[in-house]
Amino acid sequence: MKFRIIFRGMLTLAFLWGLVYAVAIGTMLIVFYVGEITVVSQTFSIVLLPIIVAIAIIFIQFLISPWLLDLSFRWLHKMTWIDPMQLPPHLAQFISDQSQLQGISIKKVGMIHDQNPTALTYGRFKKNARLVLSDGIINLLTPEEQTAVVAHELGHIAHRDFLFMTIAAAVPMILYTFYIFSRGFMRVG
Repeated sequence: MKFRIIFRGMLTLAFLWGLVYAVAIGTMLIVFYVGEITVVSQTFSIVLLPIIVAIAIIFIQFLISPWLLDLSFRWLHKMTWIDPMQLPPHLAQFISDQSQLQGISIKKVGMIHDQNPTALTYGRFKKNARLVLSDGIINLLTPEEQTAVVAHELGHIAHRDFLFMTIAAAVPMILYTFYIFSRGFMRVG
């Protein structure tokens, strides 16, 4: 099961990155075929620089996004942090059991004080991921439904989904950066 999940994630990322390389090579071939650029340093500007810029932006986003999300949830949704043991006993026990079983660490749970049943996770790694629940999850769902929702969110943490999504987000960023750089290059040339 775990191998299949990792394999599917890697296969998806391989296809996405294959698209980036196809665009990079296609851009180089078109530019060289048209004859507008014949200098190696200009090739760096058109192909490698967009990739470097996009990867730098994604890396910075990966580093600071958990803190930015913490701030925005506190400011926009009045989120408060509680100890998982303050949740209903069945959820507290479930989170404790799954944390040990999956090798994840849930030291605190964000509570959004809204009756809309909402749950999400975010973070960088299994050991510092955040779990956020709304009051609606606690007040409107049955204990079995609550456990299912929390299990789903803990599954995102255990499978490192936010790491895969960050890597996948680099693909459109790189393609967009290619577009911006090539558009500016064609105006100058």
